[in-house]
Amino acid sequence: MLRTFTLRQSPPTCLFAKTAFVLLSIALAAGAVHGAPAGGSAANGHSASKSEQASGVSPRAGTLDEPRPVDAAEYRIGPNDLLAISVVQAPELDAAVRVSDAGEISLPLLGPLRATGLRVDQLEAQIERLLGAKYIRMPDVTVQVAELHSQPVSVLGAVSKPGVFQIRGRYTLLEILSLAGGLTEDAGNTALIVRKGAHPGAAATTFQVPLGDPTDFRNAPVDVAIYPGDVVNVQTAGIVYVVGAVNKPGSFAIRGNHALTVLRAIAVAEGFTPTAAKRDAVILRTNAAGERLDLTVDLSAILARKTDDVALQSADVLFVPVSGGKAVARAAIDALARIVTFRGVIP
Repeated sequence: MLRTFTLRQSPPTCLFAKTAFVLLSIALAAGAVHGAPAGGSAANGHSASKSEQASGVSPRAGTLDEPRPVDAAEYRIGPNDLLAISVVQAPELDAAVRVSDAGEISLPLLGPLRATGLRVDQLEAQIERLLGAKYIRMPDVTVQVAELHSQPVSVLGAVSKPGVFQIRGRYTLLEILSLAGGLTEDAGNTALIVRKGAHPGAAATTFQVPLGDPTDFRNAPVDVAIYPGDVVNVQTAGIVYVVGAVNKPGSFAIRGNHALTVLRAIAVAEGFTPTAAKRDAVILRTNAAGERLDLTVDLSAILARKTDDVALQSADVLFVPVSGGKAVARAAIDALARIVTFRGVIP
């Protein structure tokens, strides 16, 4: 709060002291206003930090929070932007021009001009300089971005409507996924964000962000900021194959926030057939080097809790073989059942 001080006739020394005191009060008041941290007290900042840690991925990991979104004054004109240009002294030169793919615009009297990479004020200064050199004395030029088409975000992968979306300002990952129609049924648990370097020529950086489960507040998605030029690629869910002596063999997607284990895979395959050799199940897996691995799994021991369940990886094949003895016994039982039925029908 600023206070008003009335200066009365005083000796020069006293007047100087009072004036200094007023200036010091104003400076302290301004410092109190500008020195306060945005968004609340230090306690709030500490709470946000803990929240970031709880989410599993900090928004500040790597350079996920860079580059910062720019305001209109700092926006750099890009290809396909529509510019509204007006000249106060010569309204007949007013024009709406679109920036070409090559980054140029064409104006009456001036011809093609380079616009890509310039701020609005820089393009205004360039046009004023060229008009002032030949045609108009002290021209006053205004440039406005009427349509923004140079801040694309590409969304790929397991989304309903993949494509390129033009954004203005700051968007979050969840907002971008909403623009793309949401996730498809085969969407996995992660999204890859490819971000261009902060400076021309700098290498792009790829970030892996867990999508989490929107229905579970304890494992909510990590909602990071998305900036123009980003590429968002939603990974598809891994596929596990279950074949052999199960009731519903097939391929099953690895979804949710829990690993798909052998027992869960058997469950989604609707259990074993009566002839299943539970002790001789095999996981067929291909490692990163392309080598095939055969991992024997004792399903009976897992069911009896004598050994731990085994987590499956994407592209694993769980094979449950048929027991020869059980198959013979089952065939005999089926044959006996047919005989009994036949005799029951025809005495």
